[in-house]
Amino acid sequence: MLKQEDGAITIFVLSIFLALIILVGGVIELITSQFILLEKEEDSLQALYLAESGLEQAIVKVEAGEFNGFTTEEITVDEEYSGTYQVIITIKDGECQVISTGRFKGKQHVLKITID
Repeated sequence: MLKQEDGAITIFVLSIFLALIILVGGVIELITSQFILLEKEEDSLQALYLAESGLEQAIVKVEAGEFNGFTTEEITVDEEYSGTYQVIITIKDGECQVISTGRFKGKQHVLKITID
């Protein structure tokens, strides 16, 4: 009878151990996927900030009377954070349209405004 109880306890302990391993594996997978999503969102925000920088530069150009489109060289803060933005300024029907595109680590953000 004692050997049967020992076998049942061993199976129970192994079942609990297996369940814990599966639970820990699931938590690790969840944390990893959340980290990846957070990193992608950060990259998208960096692209947005670059596009906003382009808009600010375009407003300065328009106020100075320079209406031709312009493109900046790659902006590098450090090895990890580098990106580009491109700004196109066009005049159509008396309105000045500005399109700024920010790019960062494969993410792209486009902003459009019209200046009267």
